[in-house]
Amino acid sequence: MENVKGVDSQSVAIGVLNRMVEKKYVYHASGDLSHSFVYGFYFFAVNPNPKVRPTTAYNGNLETFRNDWVEVEIQVEDDKASKNKHGMSMSSGSSDLDMIEATAAAAAELPEFLSATMEKFVERQTRNQELAKKTFYKSMTFDPDQSNRSDRTEWGHLRYQRHYDPCSAFDFAVQWSVSSGAIISELVLGWARKAQQYGISLIPVPNDPFALPITKKSDPVRGPIFIELDTDCLMGDKEVNLFEDYPQRTWDQRLLLFREAIAQRFGFVNSRVDNSQQPSSSRFSTDHQYIHCTGNMFLLIPTRMEMSTGIQVKLKKIRETGKNKYCFLGYESSTVDLREASRGHEERVVE
Repeated sequence: MENVKGVDSQSVAIGVLNRMVEKKYVYHASGDLSHSFVYGFYFFAVNPNPKVRPTTAYNGNLETFRNDWVEVEIQVEDDKASKNKHGMSMSSGSSDLDMIEATAAAAAELPEFLSATMEKFVERQTRNQELAKKTFYKSMTFDPDQSNRSDRTEWGHLRYQRHYDPCSAFDFAVQWSVSSGAIISELVLGWARKAQQYGISLIPVPNDPFALPITKKSDPVRGPIFIELDTDCLMGDKEVNLFEDYPQRTWDQRLLLFREAIAQRFGFVNSRVDNSQQPSSSRFSTDHQYIHCTGNMFLLIPTRMEMSTGIQVKLKKIRETGKNKYCFLGYESSTVDLREASRGHEERVVE
């Protein structure tokens, strides 16, 4: 952006490119001139003569193009986020010293659940609601036999998230019916090796790690482990709620952020959920799911817990035994360390 006069933010740059698309100076690689500009991993081309319709291999057939190529949208960063708390612009031209100072300032600031307002939280929730209106996954066909080792035609499907959030895990699935297991295994292992070169971890995960009672794939053998969070040690002089010094309407939001901060300290990363595949009930939300950085553990932070059947009976009874006890739902026995900390073992919650 520093090479274009007057363009000092992502929103301005996207506006300029959208105007170029409208005037047909830039067009989508499929040849579909009605395709607007999208910020992310999308393919666009420059049209040297906007008065002449460009010729492409797909002749404007967007569906055929999407069946051959992977395109992922990235959330546009808020212009306010390009500045740190001290008003320092963090453009690409910032010096190393500026970046170090900004990083130190960010590390010293209060956690979000103790911030004066819930503005950032509300913005994320609003953005997630807008994304939920769109199709969660996109798909394309691909040739799994990249090395041409098979003597027959092999093909498969790649299902992937249409939106990428740098702060969350990115989910994709390899599906095949006309391919051999050895070819698929070699392909995935090759992707994993390439991912490591770029500092990315590629780890296998089950399609539904929790199999909750509210889902059609409920499985009592795979039921998650209840993890109690005891906050009595943090109450001090407070009588009603851990966050009673803040407006009551933000208590639930702050409690969620507090539990999320604990999960992140133990190496859990946000994992987006397809609501059509893992729907929430009217009283139990499955929106807040997390995966451990090793890929061996999964976590769910329930938010609406007033049901009277299934696993919620257990949650409700435990809440009645102590006024300041909340919960996680974890899967995999390795969450024992998180369970001990959540119960107040050695006052680790205070830390």
